Formats: sequence, C-alpha cells, structure tokens
Amino acid sequence: MTVKIVTDSGCDLPESVLEEYGITMVPVDVIHEGKVYKDRVDISQDELFEMLEHEPTVPTSAAPPPGYFAAAYERLAEETDEIVSLHLTSQHSAVYDSARKGSENVKRKCHIEVVDAQSISMGLGLLAMDAAEAANSGLSLDGVVELVKRMMPRIRLFGAFETMRYLTLGGRISKVIGNLGTTLRVRPLLTVNEGRITLAGVARTYRQAIERLVAFNEKLGEIEKWSVVYSTGRDVAEAVAERLSRLCPPGKVRIARLGPALGVHGGPGTIITAAKVRVRSVAEQAHNILRRRLPL
Repeated sequence: MTVKIVTDSGCDLPESVLEEYGITMVPVDVIHEGKVYKDRVDISQDELFEMLEHEPTVPTSAAPPPGYFAAAYERLAEETDEIVSLHLTSQHSAVYDSARKGSENVKRKCHIEVVDAQSISMGLGLLAMDAAEAANSGLSLDGVVELVKRMMPRIRLFGAFETMRYLTLGGRISKVIGNLGTTLRVRPLLTVNEGRITLAGVARTYRQAIERLVAFNEKLGEIEKWSVVYSTGRDVAEAVAERLSRLCPPGKVRIARLGPALGVHGGPGTIITAAKVRVRSVAEQAHNILRRRLPL
C-alpha cells in the first residue's frame, strides 16, 4: 500500500497541489470573538484579510483538536497502513503536539509517523510535496521520513512584512523584534532557523524590505524549488517570482497565497519566500573542481 501524507493548513499549499499530490490537509482553527473557523473551510483568505482591516478585534489561531487528526487518520487507514504526518514547527505552534495526540488511538490500525517539519508556510509545503512524491514513487514509511529529515536543512525561508503588529500580538516573535518595527520604524525581515523564527535583517521601508528579501534569495546558490507566498499583494509576489525565475529552472517558482492560519499573524502585505537549495555531494564538488582545473 502507498504511504499517505498528511499536513496542516499552515503549509499554504493551494488546493490544486493538494489534489495533484494526494496530500490530506487538516485545517488549523482561526478564532474571532469566540467563534471558531476552520482555515480555508469556514473562512477564506479574502474574508480573513477583510476582517483584519475592518474589525476592531484581531483574530488568532489555534491548533486543531486531536480529534481532527484522529478523524483524518481513521479515513486514511481504510486505504493504507502507513501514514506520514508533517506539521508546523513545534517551536511556535501546538499543531505537532495535537497531531501526535490524535495519532495515539489510530496507531493500532495504522503505522503513523508524526514529524515536526521545523518550518512554516511553503517551507512546510515544499517538504510535504517531497514526501508525497517519494510516497507515490513507492518509498516505504521509513524511507519517506528519512528523506524528509534530509530535506529539512535544505529549506530556506524569509519573510518581509508591512507591519509587525500582527506577529507581535500573536506572540509569534519576541517583543524586541516587534519593537524594531514600531519604536525604530524599521521593517524587520525574518527567517526560520531550526524551527525558530529569528531576525534576518532590517530595512527602512517596505520597498527596501522586498529588495533585501530578493537579495537574500539571490545568494542561496542553486535552487531546486522556489515558492513566493503573499497575503494581499499578488502583484508584489509576481514581481518577486519573476526576478527569482531567472535563477531557477523554468516552472520551478510557484506562487501561493498565505492562508488564514498564518495570515492572522502576518497581516496584509506579507511576502514570504521558501526555497529548497541543492546540496552537491562531496563527489560532485570534487568532480567540478577538477573540471575547472583541467585544460580544455
């Protein structure tokens, strides 16, 4: 039986990609004034950003209850006896813990491996796509998990924001970083390092922040896959994707939309880039060095 892949809506994978790769997505909860919305089920991106713009109270997000995951695993256990479940970094989200708890009662029917992807947004999305490709090619559960763990250090993620307000309110960044955007009136750029969101740099304006975002990506070296994620500025995302596409094989830059689960923390104007860098083997590096040194 083919290994089935599960993730959460913090992956920001478009519905078309989830269907194409056969990935099951469990929605994260968005909470506003006591009402609970399932991400991308009960609330869309447009509705969320409209809410942020006009409502006096700011929504927040919460991990899906373990029962959400148990229900998804139960359904898949009718089709397979092996499931790999990849989730948002446990450093900033309780989704991983909820998935792990949800797997406990289903493990008697099915072997379930829950993995902390140590990333967010399309950083998680790229790993889920890799896992699904490996599973669909016939790799075993252990093989899929091993591949994902080898891919995790190759993910590079950067984010630029019009405002730090929502990240600060949601507690997803330290107050020190948040104060940079208010007290000093600069635009912090963030990255994810071993699952923790950290400061990558600062810029004076939003436009300069986007330029620095592109510059960070231009220094990554050879890229296998790239994704640009936006909350409200599709035109900005397309401009960034066009510039990055010159550094990447054709068709390897994907544009995605930030979902409500992470949108409540990023807010309008968020632009995130996620890339999977290519790491050459020692043999490849040695071969290329020899080629450069040998006369033609």
